[in-house]
Amino acid sequence: MSTPSDSDPRDFFISYTSADSEWAEWIAWQLELAGYTTVIQKWDFKVGSNFVIEMDKASKRAKRTLVVLSPAFLQSQYTTAEWAAAFAKDPEGQSLNVVPVLVEKTELDGLLSQIVHANLIGLSREDAAATLIAAVEPGRSKPTSEPPFPGARATADVTKVAPTPSPPALGWEPSSVTLGFVAREAALPRQWSNDTYAALEVTLVPADGQVLRLSQLEAMEEEFVTAGRASGLFAQASAVDNGSTSEVAYAKTGSDDAAGILVTRSGQRTAWITLPHDMLGSVLDPAQIRPRVARVLQLLMSVQLPVAGRYGFTARIEPSRLLMVGDASAVGHRNSASLGMGYDDKFPVPMLDTVLGDAISSNADELAGELIARIVAATRS
Repeated sequence: MSTPSDSDPRDFFISYTSADSEWAEWIAWQLELAGYTTVIQKWDFKVGSNFVIEMDKASKRAKRTLVVLSPAFLQSQYTTAEWAAAFAKDPEGQSLNVVPVLVEKTELDGLLSQIVHANLIGLSREDAAATLIAAVEPGRSKPTSEPPFPGARATADVTKVAPTPSPPALGWEPSSVTLGFVAREAALPRQWSNDTYAALEVTLVPADGQVLRLSQLEAMEEEFVTAGRASGLFAQASAVDNGSTSEVAYAKTGSDDAAGILVTRSGQRTAWITLPHDMLGSVLDPAQIRPRVARVLQLLMSVQLPVAGRYGFTARIEPSRLLMVGDASAVGHRNSASLGMGYDDKFPVPMLDTVLGDAISSNADELAGELIARIVAATRS
């Protein structure tokens, strides 16, 4: 595995005070899980180095500075210089160079009070991670379902207001036929080499069959890159290989944190993300991976292609020779006693059911939970 150079550009410099080091590490971890790169004192400043010089180098390396906001941060003698340097590059906030993240109730004044911040106070682990990633991703923070009508309560005494329709249910049904899929290594053109670390691959297969036109596949080449970056599948600075053939359109990265998306001419939709890993293998953390799988499912259904009436669904982990089911926070702190196991004969999980195509995006979390439950069950069988 290659070691990044100290001069390599990074997406974020994490500015924090020692009292908030646990928050800073957690935030950096979530950003890197989402495909961004970070520089953080605890991981990147070497023992014996000059702190002020390292801080200056880090702020110059990073495109943006993420501020871990708390009362302790405002009292620190160094942190003001860190975020002020980033603010000076973008005083009007056009490039969003300064990203304040509130982790403790803090009375803000001055320039920091004028910058829109992300608030993680009181949120669950999953909600905090989703809020953090939504705050740093480009584009709008539009919800996936219609917000409730705010005038309903005010007019309730005057006239009966029709309730906002609920999103359609997934409509679970047993598959009436045996559905098959094409693994990404078989679908992708040119030379395919297995990634070093395990990737979780999610696939949706039209239950009634589909045939896409070649012109539709060709139109997907650039859309996959744009949609992949907007959803966090691809980091903004990552090089993305994209293209199409007579059978598939795709976009993918090929590093230790590989990710990708493809659609075949038969309408199969597949995306993959790399699991947290270290030298002892990869870790599947059901709680940590669920929101990421939900975002992948929403991405797969957001592409501008015809949606089938029903889809079968499956998942696999490849390669799975060194895989552990457990807490992802153990990555980087494990010893040989926690070496992952081999599950090469457990995947893909069978496609036993089908769900309504139009309901997948609005019920992505439910479907993600079922997929992960079946993966975990496969590792125990």
